[in-house]
Amino acid sequence: MFSFLNAGGLTNDKFTELKTIVLNNDLDVMGIKCGAAADNKEYFKLNDYQKFVLKRSRQIASGIIVFVKLSLKTKLIASRQMTTDDKLEFVQMHIWRQDTPIRVSFLYNPLNNMPDFDCILLNWDSKSLILGDFKAPSTRWGYMATSCIGSIVENLIDSNPIDFIENEENSPTFLSYSGGVSHPDLLLTHPALSDRVQNKLIDSLGGAGHKILLSSFIKYRPYREPKRTYWNLKSANWAKFKNLTNEVLTDSLIMPNFEYSSRLFTLSALKCASFCIPREQQKKYNPFWDENLQKLKKDRDEARERERELTTLGCVALRKAQAVLKNTIIEVKRSTYISFLEKWDFRRDGVKVHKFLSQLNSTNFLRNEPIKKSSKELTTDNDICSDFGGHYTRGKSTGPDGILPEFLINLGDSAKMTLLAFINQTWKHGFQVLDKSYNRTNSQT
Repeated sequence: MFSFLNAGGLTNDKFTELKTIVLNNDLDVMGIKCGAAADNKEYFKLNDYQKFVLKRSRQIASGIIVFVKLSLKTKLIASRQMTTDDKLEFVQMHIWRQDTPIRVSFLYNPLNNMPDFDCILLNWDSKSLILGDFKAPSTRWGYMATSCIGSIVENLIDSNPIDFIENEENSPTFLSYSGGVSHPDLLLTHPALSDRVQNKLIDSLGGAGHKILLSSFIKYRPYREPKRTYWNLKSANWAKFKNLTNEVLTDSLIMPNFEYSSRLFTLSALKCASFCIPREQQKKYNPFWDENLQKLKKDRDEARERERELTTLGCVALRKAQAVLKNTIIEVKRSTYISFLEKWDFRRDGVKVHKFLSQLNSTNFLRNEPIKKSSKELTTDNDICSDFGGHYTRGKSTGPDGILPEFLINLGDSAKMTLLAFINQTWKHGFQVLDKSYNRTNSQT
């Protein structure tokens, strides 16, 4: 079992209570953000546990202590302090369990600090997990709004093979003395560990403050790549979708709080779509694969079976079959790619691509060259707008809200009037941005 606690200031009373929790739960590893207690290695010792200390830096609340059972093989990989150069404080180590090394990271991110996770993601693999105090408000783990730091953590999860594991109680991890609750402590794992890790909470020391994150491994299951599903618009029941949106998307969704109203409208539209449009998984085709490659692969497999007899001729035949298959795959891939480029209409598929290739070929590119559609030149603003509008309204991916253009096009008449009334009200009363995540996405692009 792995656990983490932000103890704030680790006093003798807290440590006495903590020792009882460690013994009762038979914890293998315990990471503690302890503040000034990390300055002196002689204090706060646990019997049968080895101790790793990251001393406090110039930050007021920092310093991490990690207790590991003596029976476990341990290796400290990296550690960082919160200095003027580093943007994150963490301790990272390998813990061997049944000859399997598990990469565990305990981190602490101070309040209003913009963390840099690049250093902690070095050599991130299928046996890695992170426990720590992120202080990153996000709607994904129960906050009312997402802050800039929460957006950084969300981007960390979305752009890397990382999953957020919620605790079984789905409850906040911090209870203030005034009664307020929040969720600053998180458990992040590689997708290969997601179905093997359970996240529980132990009540905070003294009845208030941070609760203890307790992660445990369950029975092993073979890792499978997560299935990614897409809206199958060809099988959509648009008639049912129109009727359902007319019933659900009514004027009752329009409220003075425009951001909440827009979010409610989005969730309602997605709920209607889930009843009318199936989500399916796309097949992964290999366009370059042909019968000849299949035959060579079969020959390679047969040569591998013969090689297991440990004969010299079998080994030579296997190497020859592998070399022939590898070279053939490279040649077929290259020819398929060249054929694809030859058939590509760069002027139609993208002006930027055409400009880039023209520069590679030392060809002059006319910046003010008129836009052409088939053989017709688009010169008026109306023609250009209609052409680009037709290009971007269908067959495009969703934005941060998850709404496809086809959803808005196929809304019922009453639902369209609701959407129109909402847009008119935002224009009338003034509103900076409907969704902060949409503003962030546009600023990045």
